Amino acid sequence: MREKAIVTMIRKRLAEIPDSYVLTLHQGGYGRRGVPDILWVHKGRAVFIEAKTQTGRLTKLQEAEIRRIRTSKAVCEIVRGKEELENLIGMVTHGRH
Repeated sequence: MREKAIVTMIRKRLAEIPDSYVLTLHQGGYGRRGVPDILWVHKGRAVFIEAKTQTGRLTKLQEAEIRRIRTSKAVCEIVRGKEELENLIGMVTHGRH
């Protein structure tokens, strides 16, 4: 599965969850490089998601952004497929993340 397809799958699944807001953080030349692909807000909790293929690697800039986000105490996870996404959803919706 390509990264774009993973982003689409994640967005569609998160949109099904009540009390959720989902935003794709595309750069388009105006954003900051290295930021995660998706911002999901669930019941006031910000969750940043970086979509990657099974073999995809984070760039140094992405690693730095993820560190900054995690330092701020927000959740930031890398999702490579449905199983990881469902695990993340379970942790967030049940207050374990």
